[in-house]
Amino acid sequence: MNAFHLYLVIIFFVPKQSVGEPVLDSDEDDDKHDNVMDEVDLDLDNGEVVNSKPFVPTDEWQVIEPGQSIPAGLHVSIDMQTGEKKAKLLDKEEDQHDDVRDSRSVAKRYNSDSDPNNVEEPLKEGSITSAELKRALKKLKRERLESEENDVIKEHRSYEELKRELDSINVAVRTDSEIISALIARINSTSDDHELLSALDELEYYTHQIDNGNDLAVMGGFDVLLGVINGSYVPRSVSVPRSALRVLASSLQANPSAQVSALRLGVLPILLRSLATDDALVSTSSLFALSALLRNFPFAQQRFLDLGGLSVLHSAFSRYGFPSDRLRLRVVVLLYDLLVERRLSLTHDATTHPERFQQYNRLDITAPISRLGWCESVADFLVATASRDAELDDLEVILLAVSELLPTCRETFVSNSSLLRILKLLKHRCSSTTESNSYEVEILGIIESLLDQLIKTRLKFEL
Repeated sequence: MNAFHLYLVIIFFVPKQSVGEPVLDSDEDDDKHDNVMDEVDLDLDNGEVVNSKPFVPTDEWQVIEPGQSIPAGLHVSIDMQTGEKKAKLLDKEEDQHDDVRDSRSVAKRYNSDSDPNNVEEPLKEGSITSAELKRALKKLKRERLESEENDVIKEHRSYEELKRELDSINVAVRTDSEIISALIARINSTSDDHELLSALDELEYYTHQIDNGNDLAVMGGFDVLLGVINGSYVPRSVSVPRSALRVLASSLQANPSAQVSALRLGVLPILLRSLATDDALVSTSSLFALSALLRNFPFAQQRFLDLGGLSVLHSAFSRYGFPSDRLRLRVVVLLYDLLVERRLSLTHDATTHPERFQQYNRLDITAPISRLGWCESVADFLVATASRDAELDDLEVILLAVSELLPTCRETFVSNSSLLRILKLLKHRCSSTTESNSYEVEILGIIESLLDQLIKTRLKFEL
């Protein structure tokens, strides 16, 4: 039986090379080209004997001897069983002259653009070395990167270019700092309430960002705001100082640098004076700014205590009752936060933040709390709020404050029968729905802990 031979016909459009060398696909990734060229160099230097006998192609198939070089652009046939390789000229109707000429011109161009110190011989017609092809591919990679970079530059314009183009069509482009500076100038230059409110509302929007809050302080914006709050502008509406207080609060919130600047300017006494006004909305805005100034700032908290801030705060708390409980609730939140901050610092900062620890250690907030009647006020507030069947969110805030005040107000809480009664009612309310509401389970835990400690303390007193 005649042997069956499988032939694979391949058309090469690559420069002259030895059979056995890998053929590079110019569409492959550039890094893969580099790796392939390294392999080509190794194959060329591995000591194999190169057949120098020229291969003269014809229209008939001819056997390619091992190591023999062949011209580019031939039909090549490989016997997959015996490994025998044959080649012949392309069919006449398959005109490939343009492709071959293009590949040669690319090789020549990269050879001429390479390092001038290169001593390799010029390319011969129809042939290219592996080193030359490797340099050509590397330069392709560089040109591609430069092309992509130029494309990015063309697609994206700089801020100055955009500004010039928009200026040409009367559209102004300004940075946040420029806008803040312009708003400060507007506030300084007008006495109209509507204009002031418009500028302050816009300024509040920008100062929520920490960098903008710092810019406001550096530009003298705090002085301008204090003038509005303090009545220097004599506004016709209380909405103006209230808006100025909101701007100040948004600038100070979680912004240590702005907090320090405001304290140095004497903001604290002005805020306490605004808190003591008879207008509940102005007092609420003042409390917002005061909370932003005091939080995580023990030096300001000490100054607050020195100025009698807890007394002013307690007066505001006692002045407004239902339906102004939102203000009273915010006062309780501030008091709770101050107590928690001090406790956590004394617990954890002794070794990690010794200076912060010393500041909170010198901060005596518990004595004025007991002396000014905060224990009774917070307990009565919890009783009144729970009696109105208030939202659990509000009750949780007050319950947490009572828990934090317990070490200082233990005797007062134990002797308050209304407090014990309302805690038991809240326990029953939360216990009846614990299966479907995990939030009430959490509140139930706070209530049970309070009751347990208060009952144990009462038993000790009775003994």
